[in-house]
Amino acid sequence: YHFQLYGVETPAVLEAAAGSDFSGRKPLVAALTREPFYLLSIFDLGRIVPGIPYLWQVQAFEGETGIAASHARLIYFVTPFGPAVPVGGGSAPPPGGGQP
Repeated sequence: YHFQLYGVETPAVLEAAAGSDFSGRKPLVAALTREPFYLLSIFDLGRIVPGIPYLWQVQAFEGETGIAASHARLIYFVTPFGPAVPVGGGSAPPPGGGQP
């Protein structure tokens, strides 16, 4: 299996997903595995910002021959640890809203 995760920077990326055309795009995370699942590593998690869109796709292989592929799916990551850091480069408020 070949798992791929792409960042969605522009609406054009979403349009490309309609046809699953990722040619020329480098995935944010990519992994080859013999298992039909992939657990994100701590290094993968460091590249992901909760709350923004990503495209996920997986391809199945038998030997070196591709036999199936999923449609690209729009996904979001969330964190149970509080608000995500804003994409604009600002900082999230401290826990409790900064109140003493």
